[in-house]
Amino acid sequence: MQDDSNNKILIVDDEPFNRDLLVRVLRRKHVLIEAESAEDALLLLDKEAEGVFLILSDHLMPQMCGADFLRQAKERWPQIQSMILTGYEEDQEVKKVKEEGVVLAVLSKPWRRADLEELVEEAYELTHEDG
Repeated sequence: MQDDSNNKILIVDDEPFNRDLLVRVLRRKHVLIEAESAEDALLLLDKEAEGVFLILSDHLMPQMCGADFLRQAKERWPQIQSMILTGYEEDQEVKKVKEEGVVLAVLSKPWRRADLEELVEEAYELTHEDG
């Protein structure tokens, strides 16, 4: 397990089942915090951004989509990597957020455990390469 103080992942999804799946895969190696909405996630980051190296966000959520949320998060916390999870990879907003460099990766649902773990490790290395 990596250093807990810089090893947090924020999981953002309005569907508890989807959050639970991500938690089951990632909990052994990382400290996880969860939010049910983009608005809740922004509030959490205001308090707990220290040590968060990655945001995993669903795209289709009520009130604010994942792409808009991740743009705001990137603007406020540029050191945090992010990935968007979607069942609609051809969605124009998903394509734009990737092209803009806001997200490290787009992970299509249903995602493969090995792909998720590899991308999380890549995000960890990117945010910890200087320290």
